[in-house]
Parts: sequence; C-alpha cells; structure tokens
Amino acid sequence: MTDNSTTREPDVSTTQRHSYMAALSLAETLLSETTALPTDFIVSAADWEPGAPSIRFYFHDTPGLVREFAAQFSLEVAVRPAGSGGEYTEASGFRDGVRVRAWALLSAEQVAERTAVTS
Repeated sequence: MTDNSTTREPDVSTTQRHSYMAALSLAETLLSETTALPTDFIVSAADWEPGAPSIRFYFHDTPGLVREFAAQFSLEVAVRPAGSGGEYTEASGFRDGVRVRAWALLSAEQVAERTAVTS
C-alpha cells in the first residue's frame, strides 16, 4: 500500500487563530488571578507574525498597578521619560509563549505632583 498523503504546513490563518486563542486564554487566566485590574487590554496576533501573540494591559495613570501586576507575574519593569516631562512605565515578559506587556503613562503635571508630595 502506497501512502500518497503529503504533509501540509498549517496555513497562516490557522496559526493566527491558534495564537489568538492562546493569548485570549492567557488573558483570562491573568485577569482572574491578578489584584491589579487594568483599564483595558488588547490581544494581538498579527497576520505578518501569526505565531507571535501578545497581550497589552493598559493601567491609565497608575504605574503602581503596573508594578503590582509585574510582581504577580514575574515581568520586568522599566520606567523612562515620556514626552515633555512625562513618565512611561512598562512591564514586559513572556508567559506560555505569549508576549505580555503592561503599561501606564503619567503626564508631566502628574510627575510634578507626585514629586511635590514625596518632597
């Protein structure tokens, strides 16, 4: 008996769909476990990079929640200047093959207010 079947690579749409499902499943898990609930989140699985899903959690102007979220899920935190005196806080890493980012942005006014309170 001759096997005439051929091995077919999954098409991009199948890979992309699996990436979306992995990211959505992880988002559900993270949201059910965290004490730092985000303002919103975005799940991505771009067609030009279908095997690289990502989730971005937005914490509005609360960088403390980004740090809390990062600590709960072993993400690395970076803080850098943004705009004209503002501050961008981002936590990032990988979980279960999905890139996870959490971020918050403070305006220059918010940074100045925080500095005045701690001085």
